Amino acid sequence: PLCLRILADLVDIGVKPDYVSRQVFEKRTLSSIKLLKLALDTLELLENNKIAAMYITQEMLEVSKAMEEETEGIINYAREIDGVEVAVLFREKEKSVTKVGLRSNERVDVSKIAEKFNGGGHLRAAGCIVELPINQARAVVLNAVSAALADNGGILCKE
Repeated sequence: PLCLRILADLVDIGVKPDYVSRQVFEKRTLSSIKLLKLALDTLELLENNKIAAMYITQEMLEVSKAMEEETEGIINYAREIDGVEVAVLFREKEKSVTKVGLRSNERVDVSKIAEKFNGGGHLRAAGCIVELPINQARAVVLNAVSAALADNGGILCKE
């Protein structure tokens, strides 16, 4: 309630919420859009479309001229696909190091998956670093996600 009162006061003195929202949430660099296109081209649906996985390589960052911070939020495009339960974004850091982001919608506690790889997070958003090349990291992490969907190891949420 306090935040809404403050916002109302700001509107009263002339702040335009739609303008602020556009500046904060709807502005992207051309390089981030190029990177998004490249990442979406890697989209893969698995386990009857319950898992959506994408990846970003060092080469993709170079080609798009995107900065590391421009990878933020890309995973959400995979998570937003109708029917997807778990989204995974693999980000090549070095030839033998892969950063993994995990997001879930309703059933799977992705922090439990990340913990298997010495990572962490919370119920709906987690991550880890896997000391494997991106293709090997994809195989082992996607196997763990598939197992979670099959309710192996008590990973399913009991909400």
